[in-house]
Amino acid sequence: MPQPGRVDTPARGAWWRRLPAAQTIGVGATCVVLVAIAYATRDSSLGGSPVHTDDAWVLLGWKARGWTDVQRTGSSSLGFVLLLRAWLEIVGFTHRHAQWLPLIASLLGAPAFLLVSLRMRIRYSAALLGSAMLLASPTLVSYATRVKQYSFEVLLAILLIGLAAALLREPAAKRTWIAYSICSVISLVVSFALVGIVAAGIGAGLIAAWRENGLDGGRHSATSIYAIAVGLFAGAWFLVIIRPTRSTALHDFWSGFYLSEPVGTPPAPPWWHWTDTTHQDIFAHDWKLVQFLFEGAFSGPTMVLIVGFVIASVLVAVQRPLQAVLFGTPVLLAVAGSLAQVSPFGGGRTDAWLYAPMTFMIVSAVDIVLRRVQDIRRPDPRGRRTSSVASKSGALALPGSIMLIALICLFNIPAATAFAWPDVVPLVTTLEASRKRDDLVVVGTAFTFNYALFAPQAFATKVDDRNATHFTPVVQGVNVMNWQDYATPVAELDRRLRRVRDVWLLDAPNIAYPMGEAPRRQLASQGFRPVSQSHSTGGVLEHWRNGP
Repeated sequence: MPQPGRVDTPARGAWWRRLPAAQTIGVGATCVVLVAIAYATRDSSLGGSPVHTDDAWVLLGWKARGWTDVQRTGSSSLGFVLLLRAWLEIVGFTHRHAQWLPLIASLLGAPAFLLVSLRMRIRYSAALLGSAMLLASPTLVSYATRVKQYSFEVLLAILLIGLAAALLREPAAKRTWIAYSICSVISLVVSFALVGIVAAGIGAGLIAAWRENGLDGGRHSATSIYAIAVGLFAGAWFLVIIRPTRSTALHDFWSGFYLSEPVGTPPAPPWWHWTDTTHQDIFAHDWKLVQFLFEGAFSGPTMVLIVGFVIASVLVAVQRPLQAVLFGTPVLLAVAGSLAQVSPFGGGRTDAWLYAPMTFMIVSAVDIVLRRVQDIRRPDPRGRRTSSVASKSGALALPGSIMLIALICLFNIPAATAFAWPDVVPLVTTLEASRKRDDLVVVGTAFTFNYALFAPQAFATKVDDRNATHFTPVVQGVNVMNWQDYATPVAELDRRLRRVRDVWLLDAPNIAYPMGEAPRRQLASQGFRPVSQSHSTGGVLEHWRNGP
């Protein structure tokens, strides 16, 4: 029986070849079933709604022609945008084709978790429970067909953790370190948010190497070289690609969601701020964020999930300290980032990359309990160690209970929610067919990225600290005014009205950030009158003219 905290070295050869034939078939069939369930629960949201503004932001990376424009649209997930460009060049651009890329990664997430868990010698029932929990994650279900990198983040995090677990088993294996380094570089390029997972794997691997070879031996070994190389690449990638996209607006935008202060960019809080409830209910705000993280990551009662995760973390830390380092470091980095007022790794509201280590932590704790219950022995009168009737019953009942919980998760996968957004395509078609070259086109905040995406003309980007993305797209060859780009947009509109006769307002009046009545009042005060109006699902195109 393996000792607590000990890392066993498996026998040579591919691990699936060492499984009995029936078990191999069972694992393969389980993977097929998991993929089928994932596809069945996500297919309904494929191509079923207009392109959301966040999706249009990412898809601008496909349309962009200049490297600077591609870099700005890619932001911290430049590799995902480059992969999306290559994918759409092959299959052709449609919203549905773009959705297929994150969907494929989403379909592979649960079976990859199952296989990696089995490779880590986690019991089958516990591994299946983790796969079911990921399948039932409300956030991962909702974002599976959004043109976002979150599905890739989870899949890459699972693979990184699997390779890091191999480092814990054989910390001096050069091939494993090379594979982990290559996967780390690819992951950081796809999404820099995974830097927390990469750092956790390197840290756990170095600790395992130092435990095996000593501090001096580990310091001069190839493992340190690989770790330093990955660290240098991460630093260079941040300085060259990530850092230029940061802005005050970007920090302000996210600070009200994942960071500790409710609004704005506050000064660094005191380290005791977790218990400080005197300043705008900081503790209450942080508690809401913790609840939101667990509600998005897993299905089930929030308090039960939080308490269960805490207990699991303590159990793994005691029994398997290296795994605790691997699974717990990303969570600690996220907490430290909040305390230090640093935007989330990757700059997004949805830290889906955390779901993988959190799930592994829970599954590892379940596996510890399973092993304790199933391996209980007591000596008989002759001194032989045999299983008691109670232990045999527990050894059968506990895996069955875990499988039942997994089935409950599978039968309670939430429906994929479509993010409601106006349909701009018919409005852009009408606009381009009707406007003259000198007409002024005023685009509302909701359609800034969508208009640049679906307009037939090319676009360029310019730095704009008024936008949380740190850039705004400008359609080339069009007299266009993005309403959100000006501190006093009415004054800018008044300046431009002096040189035009026809004005087109592209707006979403019933959704977030509408232009409101200010531009219409200004047009009326300058002698403009409405000529025509076109509607789409949630959107409106108004044509105003000065004179007969």
